[in-house]
Amino acid sequence: MSKYRFLLIIPFIAIMLIAWYIVASNDGTKLKKQRELLELAAGYAEDKVYVKAIPLAVEAYNIDTEIKFTEVEDILMGYYLDGGYTEEYYSMINDRINGDRAEREEYISLAEYYFGEEKRAGGLAVLEKAILKYDSDKLPAYYGIKGLTGEYSGTLYSDEFTELYEKNRYSFSQSMSGFRELGDTVGKYMTVKDEETGLWALYSSSGKRLTDSLYTEVSNISDDGFASVKLDNEYLLVDIKGVRYALCKNDSVTGLVRTEGQNKSVVMCSDGLMHMATDMQVGEKGYDFLGASSEGFRAVCDGGVWRLSDGKDTRLYMDCQDIKVNAYGEAAVSGRVFIKNDGAYRLADLSGNIYDGIFEDAKPFCSGGRLAAVKQNGKWGFADRSGNIVIECIYDDAQSFCGKNVGTVRCDDGMWRFIDVRGNVIDEYEFFDAREFGKNLAAVKGLEEKWSLMTIN
Repeated sequence: MSKYRFLLIIPFIAIMLIAWYIVASNDGTKLKKQRELLELAAGYAEDKVYVKAIPLAVEAYNIDTEIKFTEVEDILMGYYLDGGYTEEYYSMINDRINGDRAEREEYISLAEYYFGEEKRAGGLAVLEKAILKYDSDKLPAYYGIKGLTGEYSGTLYSDEFTELYEKNRYSFSQSMSGFRELGDTVGKYMTVKDEETGLWALYSSSGKRLTDSLYTEVSNISDDGFASVKLDNEYLLVDIKGVRYALCKNDSVTGLVRTEGQNKSVVMCSDGLMHMATDMQVGEKGYDFLGASSEGFRAVCDGGVWRLSDGKDTRLYMDCQDIKVNAYGEAAVSGRVFIKNDGAYRLADLSGNIYDGIFEDAKPFCSGGRLAAVKQNGKWGFADRSGNIVIECIYDDAQSFCGKNVGTVRCDDGMWRFIDVRGNVIDEYEFFDAREFGKNLAAVKGLEEKWSLMTIN
């Protein structure tokens, strides 16, 4: 039996040897062709005739052999550099980075090239790749690059990559300005009060006027484009074009709290309590406070007792003294919430875990932001998602960081300024007042006591 098996194996071995010979011969032919092209290219390069040397080197580079990404690539990049083919040279560096073949200095070189060409996003993307490759275990998540695995250590790691990244990381632009009074500015839309008539209009966050100045009272505008308004002494639900969707016929309504969408609003009634209204039909149950739903939970205060509720069976942090909410009315943001017990605020998650840090006051995280404003010893600073103080509490006031990793602080001179993730105050801009971020948009009050919107790019 063994003899027959051996005889069966012989043809298989022969086939494998023939196949190996064919592949080896083909590889040898390709390598020979590649060498011939490089030799021709070298002759032109010696005379600095790169217009002829480069096409030959490119042809050699397009042949797949064991020296393609070593010898041939180096030769072609040298020709590009010496011949002044800048764009092609940096394109190859980009290919090397994407193929994980680049050296450290090539990341810096390509990033600086992009910044010099005013391609800021490209430069930042290159540096983020470098930081993730070389520094991922040295920087914590709150530094703001997805994929970082480092632990909080108190002081942020710094090297040539992070220094260049920080130098170019932050860009600000003014999207609109000149408003004496702004209402809601934290979503896709905003409300603006006319100086002459005292009436409110609906706007997009880009500054496009959506309605005339008609309303004596207005809520926020929901993300799906609805607002609760007061017009001619009637409370209405309208869309962003001012089209009526519902009329409130309940005389007990005394004010508007929030609009959560086409069907839901929160109103204040004559009993001094907040009520949920569906299509402007007011519910019977009133609350001391009724927050907005976020991440499946809303903050509720009923009879002086706070809780975080999902509206069904899950209730967290019952009997706490307070739950912090943002301008939307949201308590749970980025999986975290600030609750008050025994006279102090602490950070908690949505699974019932409470972190160690203790604060006199706090402001919720912004959507996408990684640092929240917290108060200790009468001053404000910033904490990460584990409750660690990462920027010292030395400011008179502060607003939590936005998704672009920028916060705002009120300094000793009473002026508000932007602050970066390392705690460096950005002195280029200063304001008389600043609100919390809406996405990556900041409402700030500047010259002539008028409000502007600053976009963090």
